[in-house]
Amino acid sequence: LHLIRNNGSPYTDEDCYYANCKGATGLDWGGGDVNPHLDVDDINGFGPENINIARPNAGVYRVAVHYYSAHSTLIEAGINVKIFVQGGLRAEYTRMFTACNQFWDVADVEWPSAFVAPVDAVRMETHGACY
Repeated sequence: LHLIRNNGSPYTDEDCYYANCKGATGLDWGGGDVNPHLDVDDINGFGPENINIARPNAGVYRVAVHYYSAHSTLIEAGINVKIFVQGGLRAEYTRMFTACNQFWDVADVEWPSAFVAPVDAVRMETHGACY
């Protein structure tokens, strides 16, 4: 699971994901409640995973999923993404991944309006090794 702010690039400090966003403080996007944190990171299966920001700064936040597995040669995986804003379900999207290293740009969340706009674009992303 990825949360990328303001048209940032995946796998940078603009992207909250497993390698840089775990723990109580998460990724530093300005300190305190504006920092995102990956509070659930499922490394042994298919989720759930969860990213939170208590008080986001104004901007656009891209929700994305990278299908990466170092544990399996499984090629198909059903993915369900739920986007919650202030505790309420705002949007839900489903997709079937058919190849390891597919990267799905799911939706953009605009803040503070809380408007959710679907993106639904899939590309190959070679970050990480698939076995």
